[in-house]
Amino acid sequence: MRPASTVEVKCHLCTEVFANMRSFKNHLAASPHLRLAVMCPWCPEERPYRRIVDLKDHTKIAHRSKLDVMPPAFFSENNGFWLSFYPADYTRVIKPSSEASEEAIKARREIPPGVWMIGRTDGNRTA
Repeated sequence: MRPASTVEVKCHLCTEVFANMRSFKNHLAASPHLRLAVMCPWCPEERPYRRIVDLKDHTKIAHRSKLDVMPPAFFSENNGFWLSFYPADYTRVIKPSSEASEEAIKARREIPPGVWMIGRTDGNRTA
């Protein structure tokens, strides 16, 4: 049996097959899918950021004061689930931070009302 890191993964959005989960994760984050995209909770427009690190870079420039009041793990890849446009796809490759964690609670409080519906059919964002 092959180690889990080398198990082939088929994309559920297209016909591509990947040699490992890391390659699949990179594929989901890239164009045309952009399924790991996250939103800025402080901007009025819902512009997607390709990955959580891109959102952190944006925040350093556009919302500098927020960096000082966010928990240290707010911009972690795991916490990106709570800011994701496609949470179901996000959880295929990244384990979400705990719903009860400080960073997850803060993320849910920062997102404007009604935005939670994006990428969901049931309107409920739970890990």
